[in-house]
Amino acid sequence: MVSQEPAAPPEGTNRRRRTEDPEKKRESARRWRDANREYLAQKKREWNEANPDRRRELNRLSMRRQAERAQRRKAKNAKARVWYAQNREQARVRSAAFRQEHPEKVRQYQRTYKERHPERYRANAAEARRRYVDKNADTVREKGRLAAARHREANPEALRERYNNNLEAERARSREGARRRRRLEKLGMPPRRIQRVYAGDRRANTAAADEFFARERTVKERGRIAAELPYGVSDIPAGVEQARRAYLNTPDSMPKVSPRTLALNRLKVQMDRQTQAVLQERPKLLDIHRHRHEARLREEIRMDSIARQLRGRPPLEAGNELERRLVAEVNTEIKRRLNAIRTTATERAQRIIGDESRQPAEPHHFGADPTRVAYRDRGARTL
Repeated sequence: MVSQEPAAPPEGTNRRRRTEDPEKKRESARRWRDANREYLAQKKREWNEANPDRRRELNRLSMRRQAERAQRRKAKNAKARVWYAQNREQARVRSAAFRQEHPEKVRQYQRTYKERHPERYRANAAEARRRYVDKNADTVREKGRLAAARHREANPEALRERYNNNLEAERARSREGARRRRRLEKLGMPPRRIQRVYAGDRRANTAAADEFFARERTVKERGRIAAELPYGVSDIPAGVEQARRAYLNTPDSMPKVSPRTLALNRLKVQMDRQTQAVLQERPKLLDIHRHRHEARLREEIRMDSIARQLRGRPPLEAGNELERRLVAEVNTEIKRRLNAIRTTATERAQRIIGDESRQPAEPHHFGADPTRVAYRDRGARTL
């Protein structure tokens, strides 16, 4: 509701002295706004209540301008990233020159960033510290050794004092170590050996392991892995099991697996993979079938609707009927492919089981008895 008696402007509002200096004008306007915040807020509320439609329109325009600015900013950032990737050395030279010419601005930017993003600033600083330590590992370690030597010279009893101050914790740690050694000795296992690794080397090893296990395997590699690890043999990798047996000097605890079982397991792995590939391809097949046969199906639906109307029945609903027929035809094609996979697998399994024309092959290292002769079907393809 609009107020009938608007608030009177503050004293001195209409008696401001004019000036031609733009900077002084802005400063004067800022001081006036700071001194009359309540008056401005009241006038804004009154205008909003008197002009609701205009207010909503201005809000929409403001949101539109904000979205446009965000889009321009994203496009500019993407363009800058492309340029930086193509001109890294030039960007480094320009950045170094700016830091040298404007150190105060750089420090101000850093302070502002630290105030606005404290968590991100600490994470970036820790990451930069780790990169520096990894790059200058020998220098950092030498500094640490010199500092530790100076500390020992200044206070030779520091270790003894720390031990006495944490006597109960040190005794508990000693008891736990003795208990672990007795248990290993009772089980006939070697004593625990701790290999100390520098933090930088540990991070490098972790990164290399992540890269190794995340990389894509080729078809040949996947087939070799599947052939070496048949179903139900063991949950322990072959390399770990062999190293454990060699270290403990124990007999092979792996079950004996016949060559025929290994071949059938490999065949099952390949069949399961081909089946999953066909099922995962269903959305793509549906889109392709729609693109190629939608016109034909719509014409068939139109003719069927005319025939139904001539028989006195209601016409078909074009959209639902089109989807139903598309799905039915794609399902038929998927069933045909799955039946072909099943038929091929069945024929190969029969050859593995009953074919007499087999030739000797090397015994499988994973579980086959090396004293027995292993056979492999020449017609059966491995993965």
